[in-house]
Amino acid sequence: MNRYLIILITLFTVNAYAQVTTVDSLEADYLNWYNKSPELDKVCGTAVDRAYETILKDKEPHKVIIVAVIDGGIDVRHEDLKGQVWININEIPDNGIDDDKNGYIDDINGWNFIGNSKGEHLNIENLEVTRIYRDYKAKFDLKTANDITKEDKADFEMYTAAKAEYEEYVVKYGGIIDRYTNSILEVKKANKALKAFLQQDSISMDDIKGIESEDSLINSYKRLLSSGTNLAYLEGAIDYYKVFTEGYLNLELNARSNVIGDNLSDMKDAFYGNGDVKGPNADHGSMVSGIIGAVRNNGMGVNGIATGVKIMALRSIPYGDEYDKDVALSIRYAVDNGASIINMSFGKAYSPMESEVYAAIKYAESKGVLMIAASGNEGQDVDVITHYPTPYSEKGNHVSTWLTVGANSKDFEEKMTATFSNYGTEKVHIFAPGVKVISISPDDSYDMMNGTSFSCPVVTGVAALVWSYYPELSASELREILMESAVMYKNIKVNLPGSFEEDKVPSVKFGKLSESGGVVNAYYALQMAEKKRVEGK
Repeated sequence: MNRYLIILITLFTVNAYAQVTTVDSLEADYLNWYNKSPELDKVCGTAVDRAYETILKDKEPHKVIIVAVIDGGIDVRHEDLKGQVWININEIPDNGIDDDKNGYIDDINGWNFIGNSKGEHLNIENLEVTRIYRDYKAKFDLKTANDITKEDKADFEMYTAAKAEYEEYVVKYGGIIDRYTNSILEVKKANKALKAFLQQDSISMDDIKGIESEDSLINSYKRLLSSGTNLAYLEGAIDYYKVFTEGYLNLELNARSNVIGDNLSDMKDAFYGNGDVKGPNADHGSMVSGIIGAVRNNGMGVNGIATGVKIMALRSIPYGDEYDKDVALSIRYAVDNGASIINMSFGKAYSPMESEVYAAIKYAESKGVLMIAASGNEGQDVDVITHYPTPYSEKGNHVSTWLTVGANSKDFEEKMTATFSNYGTEKVHIFAPGVKVISISPDDSYDMMNGTSFSCPVVTGVAALVWSYYPELSASELREILMESAVMYKNIKVNLPGSFEEDKVPSVKFGKLSESGGVVNAYYALQMAEKKRVEGK
């Protein structure tokens, strides 16, 4: 599904309804763990701190690396990103003129491809399966494969698969809402019954614990409320799942045409949007950006990985599934405006305009840009189940400046792999920390989340760090160094991702989950880069 599934579940189940404001309120053991060393700190981190304390001590980066973050919005004014955000020096702020003649007016820190000139934003969107089902329904509904022409075969197959998935989601999430609605009724009945039993107008947890009764119904209600099931939790759950039924799966939702109004099939209709790169949903993109480049050792928040970096913000990913057109244009914008690395912490199961996205990816490759993508959070083998965007053409050709990243935890041995992480010996290239990662959140706050969305910027950060000290490397050479210098755990038996029943988790060698069989490591990557420099390679 879309890249927000894991993050939203994390927000709902871990953070309840209060936004975290400081790192002190989070689990201290996880603060900056992705920067720590497997040898020195005994966690499955990336040895960034070790690199700064030894190899890079008293050294300064030779080049500032511009990293484009294609995401749902970034709080570029966050206290822990000061000085780390890209500024378009050829554009005069807020004058309503396209000073640098790149087609985008007042693009100071990047561009918002899911907004309009009035300052409005696209926020909640359909899943791609919903859009495909709606857009092709009139053409293909009630038809069989025998009715379809050769030219329409691919579209028909995509429609048939999307329809089945869509209908499954409708039943699943509608059923969940029904169950929570019934639970609310039960909790209200329990409250009423226990108030009557205690002869009180209100009841506390201490009251519930102190109830002694032989009435089975009263004891049943007592167990219900003692379990922590309360109205606020249930009502919050319903609000969360309504995003699926009223947004992701809503066939009547026509958000893009209402807000943007572009010709979706015309790539030349490219100059829509606005310069507000934060937008209404900057939690995910801010987390990603903080991992890459939050200011190190400033006495606040978290330590990002790369110091010699500038974050270019490209808002293209709504809650729901991204549009291929926005992704393709974002990649091209990043390349044309000087980005050396593009971070892509998003993905989906269908890509109707795959050829346009692939063309943009090839354009980035031709310009020597390194692209780093999240593998996805479905616990699937992406060698078998395609996850978009993909660097593979229909003929199987692979882009030489692309890395796909899986997620590991801070633990070693069997719990090393993230339960949710996608994997694949061919199409996932490397792993990185992505479980209980702490980073920045909008409005000078901080949060902890899970997802390959966050292992992806760990690799991006390490890549930017190495490149800033060794700018003579090409993108493909840097990619090779990251792969070859990874700490190898090929023969360690780990839990197979996608297995959620603890007593039935199959094991697999870690080397079977990615091409490298390793976890990215900044210390060894810098050592290898230096060795290649000395050898003149």
